[in-house]
Amino acid sequence: MKYALSAFLLILLSCKKTEQPCGCVTPYQIYYLRAEVVQTKDINCGRPVLSFLENSVRIRTLTGQQDFAYIGEGLPAAMNQQSKKLYVDVRLLKPEETFACITYGISHPGIKILDAKER
Repeated sequence: MKYALSAFLLILLSCKKTEQPCGCVTPYQIYYLRAEVVQTKDINCGRPVLSFLENSVRIRTLTGQQDFAYIGEGLPAAMNQQSKKLYVDVRLLKPEETFACITYGISHPGIKILDAKER
């Protein structure tokens, strides 16, 4: 019984997780959203349209809207290519950043792209 108790305590202590942070940087793949360029130039606004189907819950939480596609303000020209998969850091547009669009077809809400990286 004494040996069983010792073995149990040894296993319990060796399995205890340490709460010590590693001090490493969190990779952008974790906190950036996964997006895909579905249109390089929207007919209404002349800006790229990004699809967030892979991160639909996170984009809906961030924007408070039910859309999957958003007009991306501030996407670098080098990344504005049809079907280009990206990691993006986004936020809602501020009132002074809103832009006027004509309404020929489907209208998408706008978001500000703070940073973008290729996947």
